[in-house]
Amino acid sequence: MRIQHYILDNLHIPTKKNRLRSAYRNGKVVFYHPKEISEFKKSAFYLLKSQLNKNYGGVGFSGKIAVSAVYFFKGKERDLDNMHTSVLDCLQSAGIIRNDIDIVVSKEAKIKSGEDKVLLEISSHDEK
Repeated sequence: MRIQHYILDNLHIPTKKNRLRSAYRNGKVVFYHPKEISEFKKSAFYLLKSQLNKNYGGVGFSGKIAVSAVYFFKGKERDLDNMHTSVLDCLQSAGIIRNDIDIVVSKEAKIKSGEDKVLLEISSHDEK
């Protein structure tokens, strides 16, 4: 069993739905992600990708996996599902996981604290 650990530190994780928005500009419909989500995804991508390359030789997971995540947050209460969805999208774009459909075990927890941080553990999951 392979296990990898990742930390997203000092990043405010958006709790808005992670979907495209639409607007009319110059008579045409354009689609976009809200600025908060775009900025988070860009920062998280670089943090995750650098940890993948530095600690694991750039090799992520290609099969079934288990994901454990602990979300530390400051401020008002947050929606765990939306935070987790945003982070899973970043894991996929950084090449750590192939697709979130490969997750067969997922454990999440959130803790109100004085910082914004995510601790992640991803492991291969052998189905028998």
